[in-house]
Amino acid sequence: MSRPRLSVEQRSALLNTSQLSFVESAPGSGKTTVAVERFGVLHHARSNGLEPRGIISVSFARSAVAELRIRTAARWGTRSLHSPNRVATMDRLHRCVVEYLLLTGLVTWPVEVKRPQVIDSWARQRGATRVSPGGQQDQRWEIGMNGTTLAADYRRVERACWGMPYRRKDDWMERLLNGVCTHDEIRQIVGLALGKPDLRHAIDTYLARTYHHLIVDEVFDLNGLDAHLVRRCIEAGLNVTLVGDPWQALYEWRGARPDMVHDLLDDYPFDRYSISNSFRFKTSESIELARSLRAREAVSIPNAMTQPDVVLAAEWDHIPASGPDAIPLSFGQLDCQTDAAIALLLNVVAQARLGVAALGQAEAARCLRRDREEIDLDVPLQQLRDPAVPREEVMEALRVATKVGGERKPALPAARRSSRLDRLDLLRYWLLTEKCYVPGLTFHQAKGKEWPHVHIALNVESRAALAQGLDPQIEDHRKIYVGSTRGILSTQLRPL
Repeated sequence: MSRPRLSVEQRSALLNTSQLSFVESAPGSGKTTVAVERFGVLHHARSNGLEPRGIISVSFARSAVAELRIRTAARWGTRSLHSPNRVATMDRLHRCVVEYLLLTGLVTWPVEVKRPQVIDSWARQRGATRVSPGGQQDQRWEIGMNGTTLAADYRRVERACWGMPYRRKDDWMERLLNGVCTHDEIRQIVGLALGKPDLRHAIDTYLARTYHHLIVDEVFDLNGLDAHLVRRCIEAGLNVTLVGDPWQALYEWRGARPDMVHDLLDDYPFDRYSISNSFRFKTSESIELARSLRAREAVSIPNAMTQPDVVLAAEWDHIPASGPDAIPLSFGQLDCQTDAAIALLLNVVAQARLGVAALGQAEAARCLRRDREEIDLDVPLQQLRDPAVPREEVMEALRVATKVGGERKPALPAARRSSRLDRLDLLRYWLLTEKCYVPGLTFHQAKGKEWPHVHIALNVESRAALAQGLDPQIEDHRKIYVGSTRGILSTQLRPL
């Protein structure tokens, strides 16, 4: 990877010698470039042999971390990623803390487990169900601590998630005794440990002995526990660089709030650097749109008139509603196993019409407990291509073809049957209708990406927000901002 041409703002931010620094970076201004360059500068500064500790650069989405790794290796060589350096998700840092506590015996698993097997979610695990605050089922088994020994505790949830209800404690304990847990349990252990002074001191010592610098990319995606761990890094004496944009904080659903980052910046003596010059926008139209959005001015985005490269929307179901030429790359969260089967069909359609894969294929296969290569979709596809075959028969053929574990048909709750049949209607239309199709993504999925020509699908409330000027304190407004700043050449509106 050739050396990038850096602006004065970028060079000032990445070459700073502050113990604590915050880099605010507008869309398209090279935020990831700054994080990568900062990592390399710090790596070579410590390569004099006098500093045995490493640099850890963290972000939140796996895709963002993969991009950081690829660009760091291309720019600075693969050896820059070798231990003691690390580029990882924040979840991975939490996991490292837990493994340290277990390996040192400071915390004890119910059985002799030092490195737990971490799965993404309890979804589709035996005994698991969907639990939601205020619902009939609003509690689940979680990790507690008896002294320094981990134990089961039954608690109300603060957000919708998967978990084991009260009557399934045996299923929960079986997995716990086998050393199996999710990222939620890892975070619960870290939270409990940070609440005990002796364990908190041990975590500080571990962080200080292991790393001399922490870089947090997309810092405004921090949730409460993440922010607490960053505070421990600061208190332990690490150098810390925070990189992000308060206008692009989109993860309140997982507890992220921009005000937590502002509290960090207020509580510690951070030196602040701003990167305002964007390299993304190439036309007067796109430059003015980005400026006026950030200035909170009233904005009117022109209605769609030309073919876009992508359609963006707040929700997955807004994408097909925006026009018959838009194919979403996902139907959203897999709420049942039939959703997973439909996701596999969507992938076939996306490959055929767009030449790209749909999202979530690995998750869909895990949900069905099958290897993707074992699933033959020829019969449901053949029926889908025949308008004379009722969609109910297509659904039955799909459920037969995707039997869970090869033994039973995917679950389909009655309350979801009608909406899932409607998805088959969409798939049939896209397969049978010749048209110039474009891919669709949510604003969350579009974050960090860019395209020459973008259409955004907005409902009445979102268009009214644009007309009044966006407020970065409101998450829905931040979503609109992210979607409206992806276009290199143009951004046009698809009213919903």
